[in-house]
Amino acid sequence: MELLSVDKLSFTYAGQDRAAIKDLSFTVEEGDFVLLCGPSGGGKSTLLKLLKPSLTPEGTRTGSVRYGGVPLDQLPRRQEAAQIGFVLQDPDSQLCADTVWQELCFQAESLGMPPDRMGVRMAETADFFGLEDKLHRGTADLSGGEKQLLSLAAVMASGPRVLLLDEPTSQLDPVAAGEFLTALRRLHEELGLTILLSEHRLEEAYGLCDKVLYLKEGRQGLYLPPAQATAEFLEKEPAFSVCLPAAARLYGALGGTGEIPLSVRQGRAAMRKLWNGPQPPVSHPTPPEPDEEALTCKDVWFRYERQGRDVLRGVSLRLFRGQITALLGGNGAGKSTLGAVLCGVKKPYRGKIRSKGRTVLLPQDPKSLFFKATLWENLLLCGSGEEARQLAQQLALTPLLDRHPYDLSGGQQQKAALAMALLRRPDMLVLDEPTKGLDGMAKQEFAQRLKDLADSGMSILLISHDVEFCAELSCRCLMLFDGKIVFDGRGAALFADNRFYTTAAARMLRGILPGAVTRADVLRAWGARHEE
Repeated sequence: MELLSVDKLSFTYAGQDRAAIKDLSFTVEEGDFVLLCGPSGGGKSTLLKLLKPSLTPEGTRTGSVRYGGVPLDQLPRRQEAAQIGFVLQDPDSQLCADTVWQELCFQAESLGMPPDRMGVRMAETADFFGLEDKLHRGTADLSGGEKQLLSLAAVMASGPRVLLLDEPTSQLDPVAAGEFLTALRRLHEELGLTILLSEHRLEEAYGLCDKVLYLKEGRQGLYLPPAQATAEFLEKEPAFSVCLPAAARLYGALGGTGEIPLSVRQGRAAMRKLWNGPQPPVSHPTPPEPDEEALTCKDVWFRYERQGRDVLRGVSLRLFRGQITALLGGNGAGKSTLGAVLCGVKKPYRGKIRSKGRTVLLPQDPKSLFFKATLWENLLLCGSGEEARQLAQQLALTPLLDRHPYDLSGGQQQKAALAMALLRRPDMLVLDEPTKGLDGMAKQEFAQRLKDLADSGMSILLISHDVEFCAELSCRCLMLFDGKIVFDGRGAALFADNRFYTTAAARMLRGILPGAVTRADVLRAWGARHEE
């Protein structure tokens, strides 16, 4: 049964000449799981908002969208609220109640659900999402993963037929992201829920979907099942193929033929055949020893409230000039707090921090930096017009200078925030989740930018849940757990030994090619093997 029908849909934001999406036409059958992917700024978030009338932005729309055969803009508001659920990228923007129980009840109460029915609905929802032991906890006390899962549960309490999700795992650590996607898989398989998921982290999401909808510059590139879409990407969109699951990319790069693996499980089976048994351990290039400290942190303790718990407990570390260091850890481990403390945004109650030069923080939420009505005006807050124009050109922001920052995609906002940080001419840059909202191609460009900055002598601390990005970019990793540094060393050693906080390549090749962490490790070992 056809649930959603999009016909020649185009949309242009108010005050803009260039359409955000152009002539999209596709249908979604009831029970489909559709993955929206494509470069940052391609129109994914705009499309999702157009499928939820109460979230439709100001602008000009042409074409049509039908829901269950009814024009979407004629759907009664109550029916839309109940049947079309939407989960945002940032759970703090969606949660509105003080406790978990109140949040679960909020939407059902808003829809006028009878109390006796609502009690049963809350009970089964809490049980399905494993929230029974958290019902009376404050929403502010939850971790990022718990907040996002609660956002999903609260939407599901109203009993929607279709669920729209806009990059819901972008702020989650690998374990929390896996739990969230597992919940989506259960909703799809056990309830037959129709799901449209916009996502840049395709490693886990790709294997869940029935169809892939690819958007590029607002246009529809393809709409195919994942296996066919992968073959099309590898043949006709090689630039975007860097975004595909590691199993598919490695299989093609190593000359595999036949069915393309799309998951770690399928990848392990394919790699066993390609490598023909266990191989010698991978050797990793030794990075040069740093010679100049940029920042020293010694025995730092921090808590938000006088009688509250310690978020940081005796943290000591050193950061070096010209070095990229990654800081990893689960949601709620204290990573963002440590970044703010190192930059002087927050003050510890014990311990010392000594830095050489100016330290600038790029916060997790780039919107917190935007105070003016256009991107250009915000850039001018941080530097001269000439510098701002040059940096905007380098970061491909020039066409967006007259746009309101809130109208940009998540990836574009991240690049804009980086430009504002660089205009302040930092000696040390602390980046909190800088790859949030960036597709694989944009990540490659961003990584090269950070390497160039490090080569120029800048010290960079990369706070991130993006394990793949950290493994490929950083020469040193720190891991924070329970407010303490539990690992300080080379990233290759950490990721090769970890099972959850590690890369897809490491999971695929564990026991087959020991020590392999990145795609480059695998290709280097493959090349050395065939040179013998």
